[in-house]
Amino acid sequence: MIVGMYKRGFTLVELMIVITIMAILATIAVMSFSRVQKQARDIKRKAEVKTIRDALQGYYVERGSFPLSSAPAAASSVLSVLSPTFMSNIPAAPSGTAGTNSDYMYVTNSTGAIYGICVQLETSAEPGSMWKVDTGNAAGRETTNADCTAQ
Repeated sequence: MIVGMYKRGFTLVELMIVITIMAILATIAVMSFSRVQKQARDIKRKAEVKTIRDALQGYYVERGSFPLSSAPAAASSVLSVLSPTFMSNIPAAPSGTAGTNSDYMYVTNSTGAIYGICVQLETSAEPGSMWKVDTGNAAGRETTNADCTAQ
């Protein structure tokens, strides 16, 4: 009689436990990667808003007012006057957000003396929060205000 003949290999229960643990670890990794991607897109949005802000400042210095937009509109259409003199092209917001403010939004008052640039964020604690840069706050701030306004 051969001793240990039936002790070779793994039991079905052992294999199921290992597979379950691997599935849990894979799920955690995928969820973590998704969160990091959203944070990276938000960082890119904030940087591009600052780039647009800098181009707007150059435009204001040269022309004496900001490009006019009485109602919030997609920055890519309204700010085409900045290209190519003040910036090479108007960026489009990274994909990932949904809703009415998924692109960069731009608005001015009726005289073009003040402006606002907004974009919806993905990683905010408040659903629908936006990153906003305007004449009164060139550094930018997160706001829960769904309207992009000039201040």
